[in-house]
Amino acid sequence: MQRHSNEKTLGNTHRHAIIYQRLSEFYESGLNETNLYSSKIDNLLPLDETHRKHYTIIYNLRNREVKTFFDLFGKDRLINVRLEDEDKWQRIGAFFNIKVAKDYEVHANKSK
Repeated sequence: MQRHSNEKTLGNTHRHAIIYQRLSEFYESGLNETNLYSSKIDNLLPLDETHRKHYTIIYNLRNREVKTFFDLFGKDRLINVRLEDEDKWQRIGAFFNIKVAKDYEVHANKSK
């Protein structure tokens, strides 16, 4: 996230603050004078290494919420694979009923 937005919040700051639970910081910074429900990409709050723990917690909470939802309302409607899983493409293919070659591998926009 840091590299994507030059160490600023992604997209519209108000929306970002809602999604990533940074509203108190948003209001304390005085940014509430902006058009709160604008779709304007403004990237107004800092997003640096000091925020890593916060975003990791939010990420893990959201993953748990999604998993719990599908556990309750349709386990067969969600696939969860780890990027490190050597068989991830075959598992994804099986989920969609598509045969994937054992040696298949793709990675777009790979960092150096």
